[in-house]
Amino acid sequence: MIKYIALILLFAFAASLTTSSAVADTRDCGLKQYASIDLEESANGHLLVPVTIDGTDTLMLLNTNTLTSTLTDTAVSRLSLETHASSLRLKNPTGQSYIAQIATVKTLTIGRVQLPNTQFIEYTASSLSSTAERDYADKRVVGIIGMNILAHVDIELDIAHHKMNLYSQHHCPGQVVYWSHAYDSVPIHLGPQGEVYFPIELDGKKIEATFSTFQATTTLTTDVTRKLYDFDNNSPDVESEIDASGKTIAHYRAMQLDAVGFKIVNAQITLSDPRSGNCHLGTRFGAAAYEGCFANPPLALGLNVLKKLHVYIATKEKILYLTLADTSDQR
Repeated sequence: MIKYIALILLFAFAASLTTSSAVADTRDCGLKQYASIDLEESANGHLLVPVTIDGTDTLMLLNTNTLTSTLTDTAVSRLSLETHASSLRLKNPTGQSYIAQIATVKTLTIGRVQLPNTQFIEYTASSLSSTAERDYADKRVVGIIGMNILAHVDIELDIAHHKMNLYSQHHCPGQVVYWSHAYDSVPIHLGPQGEVYFPIELDGKKIEATFSTFQATTTLTTDVTRKLYDFDNNSPDVESEIDASGKTIAHYRAMQLDAVGFKIVNAQITLSDPRSGNCHLGTRFGAAAYEGCFANPPLALGLNVLKKLHVYIATKEKILYLTLADTSDQR
C-alpha cells in the first residue's frame, strides 16, 4: 500500500513542475536546471534539503533509498496541514498498529521548483527510532524526502561539496557530465521500495548496489561476502568495532570500488546480516543480486563512499553517471 500511495504521488509530481524553466525545448541538448540546493547536515550527519512548506522554511532529510516521503505528526500540527485517513496501517515501536494519515502541503518549494498539493504520509513521533530522534531534535527538520518527490527530475549529487542540483529530464543522451571529461556510466533500475540500483565492481566482482544517503557507512551482506569473496564476520582479516562496554557492534573490511577511470581504494565496508525471507543470491543484469524476494541490493553505498563521488542520476534516460568528487577538469 505504501508503494501504491507513493505511485499516486509520482503522477501528481509529474504534472506539477511550475518553474519558468520547466518547459523543455526538445531541440536543445543542454541541461535545463530547475534548482541548485545547498545541503545541510543533521545531528547524525544525514543530508538535509532546505524546502518551503506553505510559506514556512523547513528542512527535510534526504533518503534516496525509499520511494515514500513522510512528515512527522508534530510537524503536521505545527504547520497546520490538512490530513485525511488512508487505508494504510503502520506500527509503532510497541507493535501496535494505527491508520496512517495523509498530510497535504498546498505548496512545496524546492529551490525554484514549486509543487502544488503534495501529499506525505504522516508518521507519529513515537514511531521514531532513537537515531531519528537526534535528527528531529532540530525543530526545523520535519520529515523525509524520498524518490517519489525526485523521480521526475534528474538529480546531481555532489555530497562532498554539499550540493544537489535538479534538472529537466529532457536532454540529449549522455550530455550531462559538465564537470569532467572522464566519467563512468551504468544502467539504473528502480526497486520495489523506489531505490535506484545498478551494477558496480567491488574487489573485481560485479555486484548490484544502491545509494543510501541515510547510512553513514557502506554495507554488504555476509552471504554475499562468503560466496563471492570467501570471508565473513568471523574471518581473521576482518576488523571489528567495539563499543565502550566491550560489545562488538560492527565488523568491517577495506575493499576496492572500481569504475572506468577511477578507483576508490580502502573503502570501509561494514558487514551486515543476510536478507530475510526467501532471498537467494543469483545474477541480474550481469551482477550478483538477490532473487525471489523484494530485498534491497546486497551492496548499499553509504555516505563514507558517496562523499567521494560526484553523480548524476538521469531518471528518464535510466543511466547513472559517476566521477570522483575531486575531479576538476572542466569541459
